[in-house]
Amino acid sequence: MKAFLLIIVGIFYFSPNAFGQCKLENLQVSISECNIYNEFYATIDFDYEHIDNVFQVVGSGRFYGFYNIDELPIVIGPLIADCNINFEFIVIANAHSDCLISQNVGNICCENECFVKVSDLEVNACNDPWYSISFKVLSNDPSNEFEIHHKSKHFDLVRSVDGYIVLDSLSSSTTDTESSLYVCTKYDRNCCSFVTLKKPCSCDISNIRTQIVHCNPEDSTFALRINFDYALVSDSFKLGGNGTTYGNYGYDELPITITNLPFDSTKIYEFLILDKDNPLCFNFIELDPVIDCNHPCSIESVKMSATPCDETDSVFVYFTFEDKNTSVDGFTINVNGEAYGHFQYGHEPYNVGPFHADCNSIYEFVIKDASIEDCSSVVLSDSTWCCKASCELSDLDLKEHCDNDVLNYITLDFKYNNTTSDTFKLTINGQILGSFSYNDLPLKLHKKDLPDANLQFLITDSEESLCSLEGNYETNCQLIPCDLSNLFLNIGDCIAHIYSLELNFNHSGNSRQFKVKINEDRLDTYNYEDLPITLTDLDADNSVDILIWDAENENCVLDITIIGFDCTTTAADVQISDVKITHDNHTLTLLNTSDKEIAILGILDIQGRILPIIRDNQPDDTMDIGYLVPGIYWLRLQVKDVVLHKRFVKF
Repeated sequence: MKAFLLIIVGIFYFSPNAFGQCKLENLQVSISECNIYNEFYATIDFDYEHIDNVFQVVGSGRFYGFYNIDELPIVIGPLIADCNINFEFIVIANAHSDCLISQNVGNICCENECFVKVSDLEVNACNDPWYSISFKVLSNDPSNEFEIHHKSKHFDLVRSVDGYIVLDSLSSSTTDTESSLYVCTKYDRNCCSFVTLKKPCSCDISNIRTQIVHCNPEDSTFALRINFDYALVSDSFKLGGNGTTYGNYGYDELPITITNLPFDSTKIYEFLILDKDNPLCFNFIELDPVIDCNHPCSIESVKMSATPCDETDSVFVYFTFEDKNTSVDGFTINVNGEAYGHFQYGHEPYNVGPFHADCNSIYEFVIKDASIEDCSSVVLSDSTWCCKASCELSDLDLKEHCDNDVLNYITLDFKYNNTTSDTFKLTINGQILGSFSYNDLPLKLHKKDLPDANLQFLITDSEESLCSLEGNYETNCQLIPCDLSNLFLNIGDCIAHIYSLELNFNHSGNSRQFKVKINEDRLDTYNYEDLPITLTDLDADNSVDILIWDAENENCVLDITIIGFDCTTTAADVQISDVKITHDNHTLTLLNTSDKEIAILGILDIQGRILPIIRDNQPDDTMDIGYLVPGIYWLRLQVKDVVLHKRFVKF
């Protein structure tokens, strides 16, 4: 289509150089939050030019693998965050080893404390001096491999089977009263659990407990109940102390009571327990001086910790606490009114469970002495325990809604499960469209949201970056075709044959950028949002060919040619700034602010044609312009031997 002012809309074919050097830039490495195993994931994305489809990722002495460009962004992990590894990620183009980009993210530390617990410890039958043990290990170490020390024996990276470990051929001692077992995680040798084994293959008397009862302030006497743990003993024991033999007792009589013990502010009571048949099987306890009957029972400073979720979405709870003047009968734990077992003091941590971690329940734990009525402590779970399944986004569903084969909008829908956030982020062709509520699904995407017919969708949960969904879609219906129209030009002052040109135009269905080419030798790229733009250093003595096209659609063009025109100027006494033009679209008046005589020679249109001057009995500085069509014109003036041009616009 041709138009006046030589504004020509045509088709111009531009083919950029198809060859170029490989280029990687804008590397972005995003680090996820730590999981319960002190691990993290790294999400990698970058911009590229002239690269084949394959690249590799290395760094920190590791090879992470080969990937295809269309897999971007990629996720690497899980990686161990032990605060010791300096993580660096290097992306290398597979076909160009010198084409690479890197980013160092430093040491990654997770705040999760180490967790390892030994429970359900059982000492199996002894074959003196050898024995075996079995126990369960609860840990947040994902390897299920543990380093174990027992006395002088070392077990390197023993793997648990269904959470249980069996150790054979452990040696017992006839002199040591106990042996120690250390269980440490594979990735953190300082994260250990310590267990004491009481003389596994020999007689054992341990965990002696006492309780003051029948205290009588009138005669200053009290009685003492005694209880203890024992293993591989005979049928009875002897009790004595402070030069007194209290008697022989059967183990089946425990707990026993010693009566008529007097108050004494200077006496520390000693109680020695000796097995009847084994003189090496003994233990003792001391009781501080007793001077009154004020010995209140207390259970306080209760600490509670939950294990990681097991395969049934349940947790176990471990308790430790401080107890004073408690009974020798042990204590009970009730949970939400239900009895969860009877325990003896001195065997902490105390294990209770399992509890279903349904993300909703709050648990009340009551720790109560077995025989002292008012001696108890109550503790609530500090938060709801949750073994929620992993976040999952799936089944992306895209539907076009068209009118006469022209796209109106696309509906986007997908399935989501176990999301921790209420919202998700939507990215289309690398540009974040925004955050939306899951409740808003299905989402309506209008044409302004769709950059072109080939669409790449990335949906990510707002709080879990690894919970994502990707999909590609090519529209069948047509989007609004790209169109550039209504070109507007505003020519600036012409000085020494050089002028500038302000340029603007309407646009629709376009990408984000357009290109401008001037006389086949100047090529620049602009954003549409920068309009209007100004082209400078244009030669008034020659024609200027200007080609404008959309950066992603070379058939979407505007073409204009501005012919050369005379804008002669010298260092004359009269400058363009001395001349002003006023008009009311019908009559033009020339205002001369200099002291020189100025003559009007004619009017030039944008094509350089000289138009006639029409005056109707008007003075020399006035002329009729009512006959001119709207457009840009120059008033041709003469001052002595100098020709000047002054621009004006007829509306």
